[in-house]
This record gives sequence, structure tokens and C-alpha cells, in this order.
Amino acid sequence: MLGKILSAKFHRRFNRVAVPYKINLFLTYHCNQRCRICFIWKKYIESPKLKDKELTKEEWGKFFRNLGSNLYWLSISGGEPFIRKDLIDIIESINSKNLLILSMNTNGILSDKIFNGTQNILKILSQKTKFFITVSLNGFEKTHNFVAGINSYNRAENTYTLLKTLQTKMSNFYVEREVTVSKYNLKELKAIIDNFNRKRIPFTLTFAQESEFYENIDKKVMLSQDDRIALANILRKIKIPMYKKQDLIKRMFNKLAIRSFENPGQPIPCYSSWASVRIDPYGNVYPCIILNDIIGNLKENDLDLKKTLMNSNIKAIQKRIKSNGCSCWTPCEAYQTIIQNFPFI
Repeated sequence: MLGKILSAKFHRRFNRVAVPYKINLFLTYHCNQRCRICFIWKKYIESPKLKDKELTKEEWGKFFRNLGSNLYWLSISGGEPFIRKDLIDIIESINSKNLLILSMNTNGILSDKIFNGTQNILKILSQKTKFFITVSLNGFEKTHNFVAGINSYNRAENTYTLLKTLQTKMSNFYVEREVTVSKYNLKELKAIIDNFNRKRIPFTLTFAQESEFYENIDKKVMLSQDDRIALANILRKIKIPMYKKQDLIKRMFNKLAIRSFENPGQPIPCYSSWASVRIDPYGNVYPCIILNDIIGNLKENDLDLKKTLMNSNIKAIQKRIKSNGCSCWTPCEAYQTIIQNFPFI
């Protein structure tokens, strides 16, 4: 892994194209919530035939074969990833020789399916692969259900409780809650975190973003500048516990989030497109989960990521990223960027 981190640093410094070690993979845009901050769930309602264009398990299998042992970190999301009936088959096709981290996020609605699926995934993974699942939480019950657009709070709580039973049995499995901070839950955020800490519940924070990916441009989901300052003050007061050594990254994330909200812009040099890329359900490759510039399409390049990157306009996109033109701060992009900048933070 150290070699891949140094490679990404070298390639960014000298404007070269690198095969990233982390992939943010969105297997489906099918979602069973109706969130007020993310409108991905509208995609297949407005365009039902779009779902038929999702890559098949056979195509994902070929993609992972081509990628080989270059995959060190895989983050699977959606939509709701557990809606895909072939999720386990796709994960089984991964070359896990160097896979250190598999992370997934879920809204927790499909409790039994998520629990059974997680058990099957754990049977596939080796002990050296750390498997993280985050179960979404939008706030206390009333707020959570309002933001989710459906009454999903109790099902998400049940899913978290079920997954905790697996954590006691598997040393490489971790389950956490993930809170997306927005204007809807800002006032109760500190109380939520204090409650987590009292109960020793691990958590991840992320922040509502506005982008074409989330289908929420002009939906006014972003925090106002006054809210951003208020959030920075809240983040100073909350405790980020150290349950495991990886939680150091969360502490750095929180520290840099404060900097980001007080001084809009990227708090440290971004490594999206060098250390990581986003891939959508149809094989389109993007530099990150915010920018909607398509680097290329896997199907047009024999489902080969390296070939897709080499046959693309990625250098123009990377020039924009290096110019500090972005201002997002979200774990999907920030965690690997923190690792890349770690000695200098």
C-alpha cells in the first residue's frame, strides 16, 4: 500500500496518469428511500429503461479480472447496493490479493437481506481485508424519517443492531453509523454525537453536497455560510473517539472540515483521480463523486480501467483539480487525500 501511496504522490507531482488504488463503485442507482438531500432515487422513476443499462455481474467480473491485484480499497455504494440481487456474485469476482479495505454504506431498510448478505461477504473475504459497513442516520427519529422521505428509522436501527452481532464474531468486520450533516439536522448534531459517544457507537460524519451526481443542483441542500460557521463551532465541541487506529483519519477529517467551513475551498491538495476514481453503474469513470466530467467509459475500453484512463482527457480534468477549483469535503474523497497528505498536515 505504501508503494501505491508514493506512486499517486509521484504521478500527481509530475502530471502523469496513475491507476488509482481506491475505487468508489456505484453498482446501482435504484434506491428505496426518497431523500430530500439526494435525488438519485428519481433516476429510475423518471427513466425506467436506464436500469437495464447497468453493467451485468459478468461485465463487472471482467472489469475486476482486468484490474487484477491493483485494487487495495473498494467502496461500494448506490442507490442502495443491497438491492442488487447479484451483489455477492460481483464481490466474489474481486481479486482480493491486495485488497485491504472493503467499505459499503446502506440505508438499512432491507434488514434481513443486509444481514444475510454481510454474512456471505465475510465468508468471501480473507482476514486481511477489513470490511466496514456504515448504516445511515439522518437525525433522531422524526428528523431521520423527514429527511429519508419514508419511515425508515426503526428498520435502520434494527439493521445496525443485527450487524453489531457479527462484529463480535469477526475481527475484520466493523459497523458504524453515518450521519450526513445538512440544514435539517444541524441543530441536533451535537446531541446525536453525544448520544453515540455515551453508547460507544462508532460513527462517520459526512456533509450534504450539491452536484449533478446527486441530482440536487438548485435544490438548496448546501449549508449557508452562516450554517457553515455554526457547523465549524459544533465540530470543535464534539469528541471523535479512538476505538481503532483507523479513527485517527476521522480526527484529521474533522479538523480539516473546520478549516474547510471557515475558509471555503479545498483544505489540502486533492488526490481524486490519482488515488481514486468514481465508477457509475453503466461503466462511466469520473474523477470523484462531485465532478461530473466523464473521463471515459469502461465498455468502450474492453472493461479495462487502465486503458480507459490512458485513452481519455483525464489530464485536463486533473489540471482543474490541481488548481484548487473544488470545495467539497466528504469521506469518499477526503480519506485518501488525508492519507496522501498525512506527513504534512
